[in-house]
Amino acid sequence: MAATVLDSFGVGMFVPLSSLFFALTTDLTAAQVGPGTSIATALSLLATPAAGTAVDRRGPAPR
Repeated sequence: MAATVLDSFGVGMFVPLSSLFFALTTDLTAAQVGPGTSIATALSLLATPAAGTAVDRRGPAPR
């Protein structure tokens, strides 16, 4: 339960603060940052299965 609370707190702090960071450090407006992060999230959700398959086929990196 503590891990879930900590994760929820971390995500709850990261999302709005990262949007604020991008709006303040780039020439993008808040109206551009919002859809941009939404599109990036959607692309990462689509890429995750492909990345998992590639890692499963290649195996762990040699050390």
